Amino acid sequence: STGPKTPTAEERRKSAEIAEVDEMLESPFRKLAKMAANHEETITLSPRMGGSPGSGDPPEPEELNKALQDLENAASSDAEVREKIAKLPPEVSELSKLDGLSNHREGEVLLKQVEDASNLLTNYNARLQDELKERKEVGSMISQFLSAQKELLAQAEERLEIYHEKLDKIKGLKEELKYHIAALPDIPVLPTSSRLAPLPNAGDLFQ
Repeated sequence: STGPKTPTAEERRKSAEIAEVDEMLESPFRKLAKMAANHEETITLSPRMGGSPGSGDPPEPEELNKALQDLENAASSDAEVREKIAKLPPEVSELSKLDGLSNHREGEVLLKQVEDASNLLTNYNARLQDELKERKEVGSMISQFLSAQKELLAQAEERLEIYHEKLDKIKGLKEELKYHIAALPDIPVLPTSSRLAPLPNAGDLFQ
């Protein structure tokens, strides 16, 4: 059996040329990667690019997160107040209990209970109204945020497609250049140590 074919000097020269072209074409990509590693350079996509004039800015993630956290302390989540309301005596809401009053002292006690219950419910209802308003605002913020994120996603996909096309063009150019170099005719290269023969003098040319 015969061993692997040893490449000729010409084949080695062409391989070296192609390797040199690869190095020339790859070096810009390595430079860009090094720049990206050394410099935290980011491309900002804007959800307002191409948007209608005068449209409100979508909320930032931190702003939306804070609004959602604030709702955790809203009135409907106040278990302590809800427990107080649940434990109110039936006398403060049932008119039939008035018939059971036997003296002025009992009436004053009941009046105090009714006033306390009224204040408790009035304050809690006001808090519920505020919570309802806040929840509507947060709902609008969520809607704007999701809409902006969809727009950002569309922009990112479009930009990714553009750079994929550019990369494909560069790769195509690279392959075409390698093929072109491989098809170039051989041009002998004189050794650096060789010296040209001296030119004949003018008299020798006419002998």
